[in-house]
Formats: sequence, structure tokens, C-alpha cells
Amino acid sequence: MWIPIASYRLQFQPDFGFGKAADIVAYLSELGISHVYASPIFRARKGSLHGYDCVDSNALNPDLGSPDDWQSLIDRLHTHKMGWLQDIVPNHMAFHADNRMLADVLENGLTSPFHDYFDICWDHPLKDLHRKVMAPFLGQPYSECLKNGEIRLGYDADGFAATYKNLSFPLRLDSYLQILGPLTESLSIEAGEDGPDHLRWIDALDALESQVLISDPAVRQDHCRSVKQTLWDLYNRNAAIRRTISECLSRYNGTPGDIESFQLMDRLLSQQWFRLCFWKNANEEINYRRFFDINELIALRQEKKAVFEHTHGLLSELAAAKIVTGVRVDHVDGLADPEEYLHRLNRYLGQKAYILVEKILAPEEPLPSSWPVQGTTGYDFAHWLNALFVCRENETPFSRIYTDFSGRTASFEDVVYGAKKWILSSRMAGDLDNLSRRIKKISALKRVADTVTTRRLKEALAELLARFPVYRTYLEQENARLADRDTVRTAISRAVREQPHLRLELDFIRKLLLEDFHFNEAVADAEVFDQCRRAVRRFQQLSAALMAKGYEDTAFYRYNRLVSLNEVGGEPDRFGCSLDRFHAFITQRAAHWPHAMNSTATHDAKRGEDVRARLNVLSEIPAEWKTRLETWHAVNRDHRIPTRSETVPDKNTEYFLYQTLLGAWPQEGPVTRRFAERIKAYMVKAAREAGEQTSWSAAREEYEAA
Repeated sequence: MWIPIASYRLQFQPDFGFGKAADIVAYLSELGISHVYASPIFRARKGSLHGYDCVDSNALNPDLGSPDDWQSLIDRLHTHKMGWLQDIVPNHMAFHADNRMLADVLENGLTSPFHDYFDICWDHPLKDLHRKVMAPFLGQPYSECLKNGEIRLGYDADGFAATYKNLSFPLRLDSYLQILGPLTESLSIEAGEDGPDHLRWIDALDALESQVLISDPAVRQDHCRSVKQTLWDLYNRNAAIRRTISECLSRYNGTPGDIESFQLMDRLLSQQWFRLCFWKNANEEINYRRFFDINELIALRQEKKAVFEHTHGLLSELAAAKIVTGVRVDHVDGLADPEEYLHRLNRYLGQKAYILVEKILAPEEPLPSSWPVQGTTGYDFAHWLNALFVCRENETPFSRIYTDFSGRTASFEDVVYGAKKWILSSRMAGDLDNLSRRIKKISALKRVADTVTTRRLKEALAELLARFPVYRTYLEQENARLADRDTVRTAISRAVREQPHLRLELDFIRKLLLEDFHFNEAVADAEVFDQCRRAVRRFQQLSAALMAKGYEDTAFYRYNRLVSLNEVGGEPDRFGCSLDRFHAFITQRAAHWPHAMNSTATHDAKRGEDVRARLNVLSEIPAEWKTRLETWHAVNRDHRIPTRSETVPDKNTEYFLYQTLLGAWPQEGPVTRRFAERIKAYMVKAAREAGEQTSWSAAREEYEAA
């Protein structure tokens, strides 16, 4: 195992590819860097700036350079005896036509060999989603997009597809007969019944009709590919066929503004394996698991051996060739069973692989000792190190300054609770619905369905998830940590205390999460066992996603006492730490995870080290901070803008703005227009993340402009 001494993160994108990275290898070596720490390098959506929207994990991203550029980079690393720590994304892929596995699912549905590779609920109870994949990418409601002619029928070498802006959704093969069948008679007149092209046309349609009889998915795939190639060849070489298909496309694509002219298109779309809809619909109903609440990222089922092997082939080759010498696993908590995945990854890469997990721990939460990894990517280290530079003795006066200025009196715990409840109702309601239906089904199997009502079960789940103190537990493991079980009991007790009318539902959830028979197949009814296992896993996956969105991405923008503490892996209500506490943390780390990554900032950090260092100084000078706040507020009073319902910015946002300006203010030279524009854009982002006055899904332009 090659243990990194010092790593340097490279964020690859089209403007910084393999060639430019090769140019700085010698410089990195002079700095003492032992390992390049690479962002995802596998094929991503065209133009991706981050690589986390992978479409093919078995090919390098051509946007990052040629094979020669790649080889030159590797050669230079080897010359300087440097390793390569690769960031991998096992939890999800891009929901995009360039994702050939997903495109096959959209085209062939349940007959696709990849239909169970993605975390899709094919038997969703809603009629519009039953045996379909939701495609929530329309900028307006479906009927509006259809009427405006924004959804179009297109045709190219890949076949027929429904297109919307730059997105493409392949049609099922049955639809080709619906589209092309009626054209045969007119073609026989124009092209001649006995012409070779017309005969090939007839043969192609016959072949399309017979494809349903082919049971072997691979054979069917080859058969359909051949038929589509034949049709495309005919389209390109025969003017009559090309003209006839073009006229057919025009009929389907209707006349913008005339909804009646889109009946053909509407009927065609209703028969597909996907359902196009308004992007906001996914907040209320969804039948695939996403990365957090991002519609464009669809989750994989890595618990299936076939999925794992299909998506880790190139990584294994790079590791065997000693090009990749370590791996960073992104969002490990999104996986159904992280420990099982990590053991499989170890076997696949070799038992001595260096593996880190992107795992966000609560400040007192240990990393599971049974995980075969070298540790985390260092959020915990960054938290404790930063806390050293916050003056604990001034917590009371500093808190009073924030409360007096902003008017906010809620504790951070209450802010997190409110943020998570808001996310559940506004962004993840569909995910919560899916989980509550799953558990309701179990209640029927356990013969308590008449006691546990669907409405209260959903309410109880929301209450428990909002009060959950960690990202997730790992209860499906037979050696589940006692701490995880205690976490569940404590959270449920708190939820019962706060909402006693949900006692029955919360008690049933407790039994579901903690009773041993769920995890012992030998003594459980097979159906009950399977349903319980799936429900427990889904609860844990949802708790992790909700914590990320509610805690990091919402509460961190609502609770602004000292924003240098509002960092991934941190606790904004813990005002600094003692030297003894820091040494206790680092001693434990050295004893149990000596080769973990120690980071002072990561690519996920909300603020860089310099900004946090400046803001930490405020904790040492609360009196001066209070004086400046009052002065700036007075100076800027006339610049606050009244809107119809409030004056903008509110004082909590104003408090946030002053800290942001102090942290980012140029060290030397004048404040530029670019700096001002970046601050303005950042404040709009922060206000949307907070979700109190405006949000990403319901932006208030008047408020944001003010």
C-alpha cells in the first residue's frame, strides 16, 4: 500500500485537462506532493466542469484530452515517483442520453438488461409512473411545453427520440411501427413497390415487429441495432423515404400554440418507458433515487454484483497497472450497504488498496471500525483544527451580539430541525412518500395496518428524520454498532416526547429499525425479511441525503452566529474547542486511523482557510465587532430596499453579508467590479440555500434584486 504523504487536488475540466496537469507535475513534486488527488476522470456529460455526472465509468473523459495527453501525464508522474488518488462516484450517474445504459432502459424498459442497474421503482402506485421512469426535466408543465412545440420528435442515427432543448429521450422500438407503419402505402406509390429500397423498408418493419419474440437481451439489442442502421441508411440514400419521414415528423411536431395539433405527439409520448414532466414535480413525486435532490443524477444499485463489476472495470485496470494507487469513494452513505461495497472494492482492487471514504461524521461519532478503509477525507480534522482558533471564552457575548442584531433566538438544533422539515416538504416529499408507502406495506404484512395509518406514518417518519442527529446508521449489518442502535432509540424517544400523538407509528418504526428478526432470514418469513431490509436501507439512505440538504445546505445559511464554523463536518453551535480536546481527537485518530487524510479545506468546503481564519479573529474582539456592526448598519440604513412585504435585506442576511465581506475583502488594491458582482451572486445563492425568502425552486426576483 502506498500511503500518501501530501496530496494536491486537481479539478479536471475541459479548460484544465490532462495536458495542463502534466505541465505542473514537476512543480507539484518540488512542493513535496506525493500524490495527485484527482477529481473524476471518467466520461461525463459533454462540457462537465466537475465530472460527477458520469455517463460511462469504463472510458476516460475525452473532454479532458487525448490518449496521448493522458499517457504523457502518467509518464511524468512516474518520472517524479508520484502516486494517483482517484475520486470515484459509485452512487450515481448522469440522467442523460449519453449514458448508454440508461438510454437502453429508456428505450427498452423492463426488457433492458440494465433495467435493475438503476434505483428505479417500476411498480410505483401512481398510474403515470407505473412501469415508467420519471423524466423531470421540463422547464414548464408538460401541457405548456407540448403546446409551445418545445417537445419534438427527432430522428438521427440512434433512431427516433423525443427531444427537449438539448435533451434527448429514445423511443421504445414498438413506437417505430406506430410512426413508420402508416407511411408504407405512400412510399410504395412514390418509391415503387418492387424497388430494392422499398423491399428493405418492408423487411425492416417486419424485423421490428418480430423483435418482441427475442428473449435474449443481447441478441435483441444486436437485432434492433441492425434494424435501426438499415432504416438510417435508407433515410440517407433514398430521397423519397427521407422526404416521407420528414413530413411525418412535421405532423407529430404540430403547430406551436395549437394544442390540438399535438395529439399525435401526446399519444406517442404516453406509450413510452419514460414520463416527461415539469422538473418541480420531482419535489412531490419521484420513482427513482437521486443524488440528494438533483434530478439530473440517478442512483445506481451497487449492492448488485453485476452493477459493481460493470461500473468498476476501467478502475480495476488502472489499479492493476499501478496508475491509480488510491481511491476516494464519494458519498459512501448513499450506497445501500457501504461496508459490503468497501469489502468488494478491496477485493477488486487488491487487498492492499489505499481507500478513503467521503464520510461526514458528527464531532463525537466514530468511523465504523469494521470498514476496510484507511479513514475519511478529513472533514473531521478540518473541523477540530479550525475550532482551535475560535475564542471559547467569548461565546456568551458573541451569541448576544448575534441575537440582538438579527433578532434570531432559535438554537442551532431547532434551526436544523426546521430546515430538515422544510426540505422534506418542499424538495424530498416524493422520497418521503415512497418510504412511507414501503413501510405501510410492511405493516400490512405484520398485520398492524389498521393501527398504523398512512398519514400518521408519514408524519412520524418526517419527525424522526428531522431529529436524526447523524447522517446515517448501518443497522443492516449483522454486527451493527451499539451506538447506531442507541442513536435510533434516542431519536425516537425525542420524537415521541415532542409528538406523543405519533407514539404508535414511531414505535412501529422502532421495531422495524431495531428488531433482530428482520436481519435473520432463517427465522423470518422471506417476504417480510426482504421488505424490512429494503425499508431499513432506504430509511438510512434518505436520512443521509436529508442531513446533507437540511444541515449543510440550508441550516448553514440560516444560523449565522459565526459563519467560519458553518463548515462540512462541523457544528456551528460548538464555539471553539480546547487544546486538550483537539489533542484527544488527534490521539484517537493516530491510534485508529493513522493514514486518514488530514484536510484544512476540501473541494466541498463552504469557505477557504483564509476566509475562515479572518472570521475566527472576530471571536477575539466581540466589542469591536459589535461597534462595527452598528456603524455599518447605520451607514447602510438608507440602502435597504422596501419591497411589498419586507425590507431587504433582513437583518440576519445583513449580518451574514458583513461576515462574507470581511472574510473575502481584497488584501491589497481596490475593490473591483468583478469582486462586487461575485459577492452579489454569492448572496443570491446564500439566500436561495436558506430558503426563507427565496429558493432555487421558487426564486423571488424582486427580493433577489433588492
